[in-house]
Amino acid sequence: MLVLDLVVIICVVAIMIFLTQVVAEKWQSTNLYVVHFLLIHMFITNRGVV
Repeated sequence: MLVLDLVVIICVVAIMIFLTQVVAEKWQSTNLYVVHFLLIHMFITNRGVV
């Protein structure tokens, strides 16, 4: 199960990085990185993976 969790987390992070690059081209904001870190933290916490 841990392997599946890692794969899901990696996929989510990859998607977030892609979205960050796309959005950053339109709105150059450093706040996006903070939001993504918070989303990743919430995702990991909800999944129970610490």
